[in-house]
This record gives sequence, C-alpha cells and structure tokens, in this order.
Amino acid sequence: MRNTVIAVVVLAVAMWFIVAAAAQHGSDRPNHMYHKMMERCPMTVSGAEVDVQDTKDGVALTFTAASGDVNELRNRVELMAKMHMEHMSAGFMP
Repeated sequence: MRNTVIAVVVLAVAMWFIVAAAAQHGSDRPNHMYHKMMERCPMTVSGAEVDVQDTKDGVALTFTAASGDVNELRNRVELMAKMHMEHMSAGFMP
C-alpha cells in the first residue's frame, strides 16, 4: 500500500510540473496540459500496476501489466521518464 501511495504521489508531482511549466511559459491552458498528461499517464493503461522499491539514491518504479496493452504501457512510461528528465535539466526540482 505504501508503495502505491508513493507511486501515485510521484506521478502527481510529475503532472504538476507539466502544468506549472505551461503556466510559467505563458500558457493560458494549464487545464488542457493536465488532461493531456492524464491521457498519457501509464497508470491509465488497463491492468497497469506499479511497484516502488527504495534504492540508495531514491526509489525505483517498476510498471507491469498482466493484461492490457503492454507496448502502450512501455511507451507511456518512457514518455513520462523523458518528460521528467527534461524538467530536471530545466532546473525544476522533483
């Protein structure tokens, strides 16, 4: 249960960064950005589950899907990781 809560918080923070970035760059559509993020959220793939494990540097998220579109889950996780790294390199804090 604790791991699920951590995963949800991590994903919510990532979505918040996207919305904040849109607002900071003068976008008047942060709500639109939020909805786009939800469309791309790995956890909205049917059957998706996430496991969170502590590591020496933070946490490791492992996404799995016993059913549903595994390739779609993989694509969404990769997209989320890429967006997170772009925000980190732009100076946003995790």
